[in-house]
Amino acid sequence: MNKLLKNLIELIFPSNCFGCGLEGTWLCNNCAEKIPICSKHDCFWCNSNTRKRNICLPCQQESQLSALFVITAYQNLLFQDMLHNLKYNFASSISDAFKFLLIKYFEQNKINITSKDSVIVPIPLHKKRLAERGFNQSELIGNHVAEILQLKINPKLLIRTKNTKSQMTLNKADRILNMQKSFVCPDPAQVKGKDIILIDDVLTTGTTIREAAQALKASGCRSVSAIVLAKGGLINMKDNVRID
Repeated sequence: MNKLLKNLIELIFPSNCFGCGLEGTWLCNNCAEKIPICSKHDCFWCNSNTRKRNICLPCQQESQLSALFVITAYQNLLFQDMLHNLKYNFASSISDAFKFLLIKYFEQNKINITSKDSVIVPIPLHKKRLAERGFNQSELIGNHVAEILQLKINPKLLIRTKNTKSQMTLNKADRILNMQKSFVCPDPAQVKGKDIILIDDVLTTGTTIREAAQALKASGCRSVSAIVLAKGGLINMKDNVRID
């Protein structure tokens, strides 16, 4: 997105806190506390008990993931409002507010998923949708993760070959059909032996993440993990309450 367009969007859609309207920020410190950071250790794929990388062994096989990390619950209305405006009001700078949540998550959850061969790969948009939106929200989030974890990011390691329908309007069976063979790694030599960390905004049925992981594994990467901003129906095990 060029600078002129960004300035025009800022003029039409100025930075005010989504929670309280405070000028100059998309999310003030007080309102950030209204978005609880996930601290559950059960499997995010099936909710069975596991303390290893938030995904149990059977679900590692089904999902093609070695680890799965979720920042917060999609049911949080403040979070929903921020994400909707990021994706559909073309306000790319809103991604800066999610950086605060990412930092908070990594501070509270001492996780170790990086190696010298780790590379961050954002879930890509199809070129037509990218042209419409002007940016890929997963890539913006991935840039923040790369900065926080001090890792390389390479958006070119995965491309979306199908201009799929929005997953939000489909049931689980249709989502699977919609996403089949949607991704390809254009240069397998670049991922061979690498530990890939996929980045996406929301995890629902996991179809998108699974298809992307399969494409990368077929190209020879050593492992695939995923970090997503949100998933529906999370349970905060520390407080034993839903955080929606």
